[in-house]
Amino acid sequence: MRTGKQNLFNGSPLGIFMTLFLFLALFTPQKARAGAGQLNFMVFGNYNLMISDVSSNPANVPGNNGPYPGTFGNGYGLGVGFGYWLTDNLVFRMMVQGNTFPGNPDAASLGDSVQSVPITAGFKVRLIGDPTLFLFAVADGGGSYQELLSGNGFFGGKELSNGWSAYGDTGIGVQDGHFFVEVKVAWLPRFDPGVSGRNNSVVTVPVTAGIAF
Repeated sequence: MRTGKQNLFNGSPLGIFMTLFLFLALFTPQKARAGAGQLNFMVFGNYNLMISDVSSNPANVPGNNGPYPGTFGNGYGLGVGFGYWLTDNLVFRMMVQGNTFPGNPDAASLGDSVQSVPITAGFKVRLIGDPTLFLFAVADGGGSYQELLSGNGFFGGKELSNGWSAYGDTGIGVQDGHFFVEVKVAWLPRFDPGVSGRNNSVVTVPVTAGIAF
């Protein structure tokens, strides 16, 4: 369990990402890379708002539909991917990301954190705008490797259990040159690999900011 407040920017992967993000923001030229035949590489960071958390829920048994809130907190992470513009308005993309969700020490969690590694493929559709500045919609699907760890943070502690979950998300975003922001709704039906049976799903809202080259 946690014994003190963690500094997310002190030697953590998120801090390293933020340093890289600021470096690229200073030295990346503002030229759009949107249009048929273009290949983009993406580096991004996530902040995942936990909207519906019912994993590790001892109250979810037949005859009792009440949730046990707050088992895991909001998550954070980073990822990489690529997108290929099939047409001037349609992108096929693949991504891998790593996120950590710290456990609530006052809840009935089996461990201090869940590490989530979604591996997805999906599509991005330009809705309005030009190749320099535009609004888009996205939808991704795939699988996520889930790991229950005895410590908080990206590196956590001892592994308690692991497994795979389906993963899907959809949302909207804005891209301005190389820079983009997305807000999505994501669903994982088997969030906590230490829990078997039904009622082990979560709904999160990933807020993503990154750079496409």
